[in-house]
Amino acid sequence: MSPHEPRVLILEDEPIIAMELQESLEGFGYTVVGPAHTCEAALELLWSGEVDVAILDLILGKGTCEVVADELSLNGIPWAFASGYDSHALQDRFPDVPVIAKPSASKDLADVLRRLLDNHDRQQ
Repeated sequence: MSPHEPRVLILEDEPIIAMELQESLEGFGYTVVGPAHTCEAALELLWSGEVDVAILDLILGKGTCEVVADELSLNGIPWAFASGYDSHALQDRFPDVPVIAKPSASKDLADVLRRLLDNHDRQQ
């Protein structure tokens, strides 16, 4: 990984949750990209090339984050799902992607991101 603070893309359609995620992550030394509230906005940020890792709200309104998950996968960028649901069919497509329960303690969130980044660095 490059010498900058890790840049985390947040895709979350609930503004208060997005703000809490951003504050928590910045408190742990991450740079937040976004937060994006739609898949389209998240893709624009992703295509900027300024993303090291991502947290995707699994369910966005009546849809999912599937298009963003696919793009992250194609680009080799690690991510985690954030969800208040026990299970979703999209998780079956990406069984190795961690799921962060909502709500989640900020330390748990930071630990998941650290593991994702460490695993990604080892694979490089």
